[in-house]
Amino acid sequence: MSRKRWAGAIAAAFAVVVATNWFVHGILLRGQYEAMALSFRPFEVIRARMWIVLAGQAVFSIVFVFLYVRGLEPRGWLGQGLRYGILIWLLTVIPATLAEFVTMYIPHRLALEWMAAGLVQLAIAGAVVAAIAGQPQRAV
Repeated sequence: MSRKRWAGAIAAAFAVVVATNWFVHGILLRGQYEAMALSFRPFEVIRARMWIVLAGQAVFSIVFVFLYVRGLEPRGWLGQGLRYGILIWLLTVIPATLAEFVTMYIPHRLALEWMAAGLVQLAIAGAVVAAIAGQPQRAV
């Protein structure tokens, strides 16, 4: 895969992750977070440290694309991208959410919503990266 496609896939994965996180956590679940305000840092502190979240999402996006390209098979891109997103969801979101549910005061409904949102998020990211990555190069 060319460097241009690598960069495009990483940028697209990052955009999907950031946009879906903003939509899920900043819009859809905002009311639940406000009701649990004592469980979180003050908004001003979160905003001041948001660069750390973005750095983590950038690292995630790079590794997400790297792993996808390494496992690329000569199959249809959409199914392969969705399958990849689901596998990464099982690897990252499910264990992290279950650990947070056990160790933090998080209502079970919120944990389920995090899992559902993560599934949609990573399926979209997988499909977008697959569309950009295209089919693997054949050996000559």
